[in-house]
Amino acid sequence: ADLRASLRGKRARTHGTVMSKPLARTPEEALELARRLFDLHSNLTHASTLPSYDDQNWLICAAGGIPRYVLKVAAAGAECRGFAGPTATLAQLRLENAAMRALHAEGVDVPRPLRAGTSEDVVRVPPPLS
Repeated sequence: ADLRASLRGKRARTHGTVMSKPLARTPEEALELARRLFDLHSNLTHASTLPSYDDQNWLICAAGGIPRYVLKVAAAGAECRGFAGPTATLAQLRLENAAMRALHAEGVDVPRPLRAGTSEDVVRVPPPLS
């Protein structure tokens, strides 16, 4: 299966997205993905899980709790996206990010998607080792 990830933030109002296999990631893996893929090498100190139906979402915090980000690890074939394959899943994740950017541009207080260090909107990552 294909994987993707995305990073979205709360206080800083940013978000990132990654596509990956639906295997559970650890808090340490979530921090490493945020640092490596989204160039957030600053003082990120903590990752905690957030509720999700099919994907894995993480609240990523820096020292002192700000800035805060949300890392979304989304899996192709998830029920919440109609069991879509990798190509359709990627399109749906890009559409979610585009919708958040459009709402933010109109002054709506929504998370603002971050692009990865590679300028990609959604990043493919290998499955976890476990």
